[in-house]
Amino acid sequence: MIATNLLMRRKILFFILLIILLISIPLFIWSRVSKTEKMPKNLPAPTVTIPQKLLLIKGSIPYWDQEKALLSFEKNIETFNYVNLFWYYLSPNGDINKYEYANEDLSIIEFAHQNNVKVGAVITNLPEFSGADWNDSGLVEKVIRDKNKSEEHIKAIINKLNEVNFDGVIIDYEQLDTSAKNDFTNFIRDLSSAVHKNNKFLSVVLHPKTSDNNPDENGKFQDWKQLSLYADQIQIMGYGEHWDNSLSGPIASVSWLKRILDYSKSVDIPKEKIFLGIPLYGYDWDTSSGENATDLTYQDVEKLLLDFNIKEEWDDKSQSSYFNYTDKNNHKHEVWFENQRSIEAKINIAKSYDLSGITFWRLGEEDPRIWSIIRL
Repeated sequence: MIATNLLMRRKILFFILLIILLISIPLFIWSRVSKTEKMPKNLPAPTVTIPQKLLLIKGSIPYWDQEKALLSFEKNIETFNYVNLFWYYLSPNGDINKYEYANEDLSIIEFAHQNNVKVGAVITNLPEFSGADWNDSGLVEKVIRDKNKSEEHIKAIINKLNEVNFDGVIIDYEQLDTSAKNDFTNFIRDLSSAVHKNNKFLSVVLHPKTSDNNPDENGKFQDWKQLSLYADQIQIMGYGEHWDNSLSGPIASVSWLKRILDYSKSVDIPKEKIFLGIPLYGYDWDTSSGENATDLTYQDVEKLLLDFNIKEEWDDKSQSSYFNYTDKNNHKHEVWFENQRSIEAKINIAKSYDLSGITFWRLGEEDPRIWSIIRL
């Protein structure tokens, strides 16, 4: 009897649930149709916003202006991903020498690491003696053309990186003879292997180049494609269109930079390896005397504008700032320099070519307004 009553109750419950279900389904369908009819028709598809990739930022600290450069680095630390320390040069026997007046301040490296900034040791072939210049290419050639010396040089680099706790090395060997092309590539290949075994990165600085055939351009010893196979980063010097002993003109016009980057594309350098060098300085040419130009910081530029009561001008074609003035000796001067506006134009080029990042040469006395545009 109890079992019969339980069975009846289950049947009644089943029928009640069935009735509720039969009523609910039509109500649900009606509500969806009604809501659809009230919605506007032919709406455009929702826009998906893809955030633009941020450029990686490198800053260079030169030993001769380290205190001011360090202040800029510390003040804008959240901006940087890398910092390059300009402390060392290649000796004739392949050793790594510190410049006499370089302060090998290890607290800079510690501070950078505390803020997740990687630190690279810049090694150059600019020796430290009176009258030295970048044209002393034999300093490098004698080392990289001798297998034993090259191997010892690579060991010296690795020892320095480990000794000082650098994250990587920036090879800035300039103005080598064209005949050293294969030797330089082989040196970078062997250095790359040693650096990577020690979990460090390798960056190679390249002369600006718009083709393989321009007789007026340096860097013919650098095989961009081959070097990009071994280097983790390629730092292109995006400056030097006009320099201290050239005729006056923009340090780096936008059209010139585009030709350089077009060349990098033509030889298939991976864009994710490229850091475009951006200048933060200026030059003052005495066009009356024809003497070499005087290099200027942004603060020097501001002082000239104030002293001679003149305003800067803008060259739309090159996207560069400039002005002219006449000094107390009645000499005419032409000044080209970098400020927030010109630097922003260069940053936009790096973004348009989807490069990995930019390298500022150099920190210390730059236009302070640039820091407001870096991450935009």
